[in-house]
Amino acid sequence: MKSARIPAKKLLASGPKSLAAGHIANFQTSPSQTLTGQDFYSGDECPSNPTAIYTVAYKVYAVHNLDDNTDYYLVEQEGMYPFENLCAPTYKKSVGGALSKIQEYYGGQIVESCLPKNIQSQGHCHIERTSTASATTVSVGLDLNLSGSYSYSSTNGHTVSTSGGLSIKNNRSYTVSDVTVSNRSNGTAPKAEWCYDFKRTACHFSFFSYGQVDLEDCALSARNTFVTESEWIFHVSRDAVSGNELQLEASSSVVLVSSRARLDYPCHTACVHRTKDEAKSVTLQIIKPPIPSEQG
Repeated sequence: MKSARIPAKKLLASGPKSLAAGHIANFQTSPSQTLTGQDFYSGDECPSNPTAIYTVAYKVYAVHNLDDNTDYYLVEQEGMYPFENLCAPTYKKSVGGALSKIQEYYGGQIVESCLPKNIQSQGHCHIERTSTASATTVSVGLDLNLSGSYSYSSTNGHTVSTSGGLSIKNNRSYTVSDVTVSNRSNGTAPKAEWCYDFKRTACHFSFFSYGQVDLEDCALSARNTFVTESEWIFHVSRDAVSGNELQLEASSSVVLVSSRARLDYPCHTACVHRTKDEAKSVTLQIIKPPIPSEQG
């Protein structure tokens, strides 16, 4: 924990405040997910090093607002989810007597959340939300970095295409090409949460193909390294926190998917999905920001 320059523009986005000097704290967690040959329909297809190490880093700014004797905690979170080591090349196999095409394993869903733990009353802590019409709206937001060309549709029905990356900074939910990004935050709980759902493998009938079935690939993002960046601001009454530190429970969970496409009945196909889950939670402890009277 050290004194730092607070990103005041982000904290001031929702209105005027008189901010005192604050703190900054850095945290990082690296949960891992390992598969074995038994997890695959064919153990021979298991990659040589089927382990993914996910890295989730947090930077928390704590600052006091002199106007109303409350504290603001800006949480910046970045997650890196490399799925490459878990993916086997698409292959063919007879499973239970059914000729099948198999795609495994790939990312199916990521959920990232952050929740204050030691708040005496929920009514004394909430997520600060600002107008989505403002370009500086970042209090409950997302910055999603992807390579290549993508399109997304917003809640107002407009569709926008972009290439070389995508930057979204507001509190709406989006469908980004083959990734659905949902803001599931609850401002009064208060809980900040983003969910990333990847397009799963699908299939269709093809008379001349193996097993008379053709695969429709899962999301490309689910087979590469997926990066998330999100920001939240918790607005907390000074006396609402038990003790000298605010405790934030930050968690991330990953669902991996294995998909098998087969002929279900004449001219009709089905895709069977199996999943494996991994979750990690860490408690971030942030010292309350000082106020001038406490600093002497």
